[in-house]
Amino acid sequence: PIVFGTDSTEILSQESTLHRGERVMICSPGFINNWSNLQTNFTLDKLLEDGEIKSLDILDEAFFQLKKDAGSEFLKSDSASIILEVEQNVMVQI
Repeated sequence: PIVFGTDSTEILSQESTLHRGERVMICSPGFINNWSNLQTNFTLDKLLEDGEIKSLDILDEAFFQLKKDAGSEFLKSDSASIILEVEQNVMVQI
């Protein structure tokens, strides 16, 4: 996962190229904060690398893991995450 800014006032930028079959997960500082407090051997990187697992399923599992040990209805920090991906069979203009 990529984190952009650990402080909500900090603005960072990163330029990258995604190729066919690649995806990247962008997580908010709150997501990373909650994830760092999680007591599990579960890793998002392995799910992201497995092309058979849909992006929506990765997000569902990530937030399930965060919520299962939260102890309340709300997480300690506001959390957001998005996955950007390029399909393996994408058509490109030449």
